[in-house]
Amino acid sequence: MILGVCMLVAALGMEAHNAWEERQAGRETEQVYEELQTVIDILRMEETATPAEAEPDETGEETLDAEKYLGILRIPEFGLNLPVQWEWSYPALRQTPCRFTGSTREGDLVICAHNYATHFGKLRNLSYGATITLEEMDGTVRRYRVEEIEILGPGDIERLLSGNWPLTLFTCTYGGENRVVVRCGYDV
Repeated sequence: MILGVCMLVAALGMEAHNAWEERQAGRETEQVYEELQTVIDILRMEETATPAEAEPDETGEETLDAEKYLGILRIPEFGLNLPVQWEWSYPALRQTPCRFTGSTREGDLVICAHNYATHFGKLRNLSYGATITLEEMDGTVRRYRVEEIEILGPGDIERLLSGNWPLTLFTCTYGGENRVVVRCGYDV
């Protein structure tokens, strides 16, 4: 009985921690999104401007290092505006989605994110034909359309990276046993 109570308390603690982590990621994503959108808007207006390295602002805090971001991924069906970091790492994934591999210019971009509701948690529920856009740091907007949704095993990297898809999004299923993979073609 004591063991059962201990396991229940541990499970509740883990669930509370996961909920806190998800709320924190949502707040960080929103803050980065607002700053990144401002940078993109400024760059669009200034033809010769380039993103500056992070510098202390007047309060002494570091400002956004825009060069570490690919741009903003928009999934209108879910009302998501997600900054996408250029390089993925586990700490980076706690903040925002990240480029896993590929590029828009080569037409093989793969973006990963945690399954937080504020990131890719609803990915498996996207409608076929849904529009997704990526606004790059230079202001270029690329439009994609959801064409395929599949579930892959966690080690099936070869299949994840296969095919001629201009955009692939993926995240873990709840519990992390598998991967939800969304394949997108160009939306013309």
